[in-house]
Amino acid sequence: MEDNKLAIYKIKASINQIASQLKSMPKYQKASEQIKDNEMITSLKLTLRDLYLSLAETKTKYTKEHPSVVEIENKISQAKELMQKERDDESGRFEGFPHGDRGCADRLSED
Repeated sequence: MEDNKLAIYKIKASINQIASQLKSMPKYQKASEQIKDNEMITSLKLTLRDLYLSLAETKTKYTKEHPSVVEIENKISQAKELMQKERDDESGRFEGFPHGDRGCADRLSED
């Protein structure tokens, strides 16, 4: 009987320790390193790489006002806008999670 009480006491102590650690963490963390790039962003990064290489090569032949240079710069701008939109959409998926007036840590620390 005493062994069971001791085991219960140890488990409750562990739960309280974990609950206190959880309370110190933000509820919804959106750090960029936690949100992995999806396929669209990866594809856009590759496209941007290719466009920048093409732009560098084209600028060796033409001035910055040349239609070819302007066209590539416009494509770069469009790809950047698409990437930002995709990142905004991706991060928006983490917002609006339903949450009550009590967090997970509060529920864990209950007896």
